[in-house]
Amino acid sequence: MMKFALINGKFMKVWALENRLVLKNMQDHVAFLNGLLTNDVRAMTDMSVSYNLWLKTNGNIRSDFYLYRIGEAFYLFGEFDHSLKEEFLKLKMSLKVAFEVLDWELAFIKDADFDFESKVMDGLYIFKNNIRFGVEGYDVFGPKESLRDFLKGEEISKEELELIRIENLIPAVGKELIEKISPVEACMIPRAISLTKGCYVGQEAIARVYYRGKPQRVLAKLTSRGLKAGQKILNGSSEVGFVTSAVNDIGLGFILRKAINQELKTDSGELIRIEKLCDDRGVS
Repeated sequence: MMKFALINGKFMKVWALENRLVLKNMQDHVAFLNGLLTNDVRAMTDMSVSYNLWLKTNGNIRSDFYLYRIGEAFYLFGEFDHSLKEEFLKLKMSLKVAFEVLDWELAFIKDADFDFESKVMDGLYIFKNNIRFGVEGYDVFGPKESLRDFLKGEEISKEELELIRIENLIPAVGKELIEKISPVEACMIPRAISLTKGCYVGQEAIARVYYRGKPQRVLAKLTSRGLKAGQKILNGSSEVGFVTSAVNDIGLGFILRKAINQELKTDSGELIRIEKLCDDRGVS
């Protein structure tokens, strides 16, 4: 039986006002998005999806977006308010790009009997997206009324959805992807960051961390009794990490690599087991 979850966020359509080639023979809207986001927008084909970060110049994260290409237009999905459109209008400079915030909704569907990568169905767009939660599933989006009519089956609870995310070592903005963490430490290469696409905001900071070799700290899946977000991870009396997310004694957190094989406890005295490091996780 199909299971679904409505995902918080808004859509913004991005398209070129003129059919011309500008920087490196890219259309205006492609050049704009490629210089802003961390993944390779140029490589996206019609009816494809990619996951992207929007960084500050120091490499810290501002936001994340899923980007869908439909025909010649792109559709950004993420958690933002209407001020984003005004900021984009300033950032586009002389590029002839237009933006429109859409009154659409998105649901993630798993256990659906679909056998395609992407499709338009019943006035909705359906994209296979295994990146979102690390399990096979589809993003379905479009006008609210059409989406609500389409959704059948069992709704996934917020707790179950969070557990799926944690089980599959998927970092989230505001939890693992935070100001004091480099996206490299959260293993966002190659999940959301291209190293070959050329310049984008924050590229130099990402390259500095990446080319120094493995960072000292790494994201890990953890188990411990009574695990809670915000707990410190200790090796003896030394703090070697911290917990960022937790549900049902399973969680995510960052830990110093040198402490991975040491005895670890939470600051409440419970033993911690490292189940997996994000370095070991393949991205499909």
